[in-house]
Amino acid sequence: MPKFANVIELGRHIEILLLGNDCVIVPGLGAFVAHHVPARFDERDGVFLPPLRTIGFNPKYVMNDSLLAQSYVEANDTSYPEAVAMVESDVRALRQRLTDKGTVELSSIGTLSVNKEGN
Repeated sequence: MPKFANVIELGRHIEILLLGNDCVIVPGLGAFVAHHVPARFDERDGVFLPPLRTIGFNPKYVMNDSLLAQSYVEANDTSYPEAVAMVESDVRALRQRLTDKGTVELSSIGTLSVNKEGN
């Protein structure tokens, strides 16, 4: 499987998991965290805006909480150790793409990019 396909698969798992979870940790990379924004009234335009969720990224959460690996187990009908190895491989591919391109687009989640400090 080409490396970019690994990144696409990883992004799909994260996207699906974020539908039912407020935090998805990608071991060795960081966590995607959903933030709830309540409904509000925009006085400038005179309209009510519905509640929404925004997605942030926290690079400090890197420990495996098994959520992502379990998603791989279910999607690929594989064992947990094999799923962990698949996640690790996909994360390596994502990190390599970040190193090579500086940014990675994760479908409908958003874009990860490397800052000036290399983080």
